[in-house]
Amino acid sequence: NISELYVIGLGDYVTGIIRSANRLEARWNVVQQVMTVSELLSEAIGRLSEHFICKVGLVQGNHDEIRLGDKDNTLIEESFTFFIDEYLKQRLKENKNIEFLPTEDREKEYITFKINGLNLFASHGQRDRNKQLDRTIEMFDEKIDVVLRGHFHQPCKEYKNKTLIVTNGCWSGEPYSKRNRLYTPSVQKLLIFDEDGLVCDYDINLDRYNK
Repeated sequence: NISELYVIGLGDYVTGIIRSANRLEARWNVVQQVMTVSELLSEAIGRLSEHFICKVGLVQGNHDEIRLGDKDNTLIEESFTFFIDEYLKQRLKENKNIEFLPTEDREKEYITFKINGLNLFASHGQRDRNKQLDRTIEMFDEKIDVVLRGHFHQPCKEYKNKTLIVTNGCWSGEPYSKRNRLYTPSVQKLLIFDEDGLVCDYDINLDRYNK
């Protein structure tokens, strides 16, 4: 009896232009990556919309950046996420079962939205590490009930006082992850909420579907 599905993209859709090593190790160049990821996301969200009202939001990750030189001299709003987001909006604009959530800032760094009265905050996570979460939560006038993050490779769920912190597990088979011993299953999180809050969460292990 679920009617609404929130599809929240937490960044790192592509291995962008961030380090020379990343570009050399990538099997596809960044143009191929953007085109392929955009089309795959469009198809997936389109199929989901046959069963649910889909509310879609994308935030950018650090790997999506267009970085020419030192990262401190990179404009945060220069990200391949903008291309992917616009592709989805154009590709799916005629679909009445899909709504795009607005980002809170022009950099597409984070999204806030409500589910059954709960306040959710979603970001990639590189600026919302555990030691900085108090600052993140205190940014807003209303209490943040749930924080959704990516970035950290390893899926987990924990509470910081009464705020639920959910970290999604990204694909982690590339050389960087192996070098840093971050080799975990490719997990996507499915969270189910009712009027009383989180009912349950599922780890969907995408490695199973490679078989």
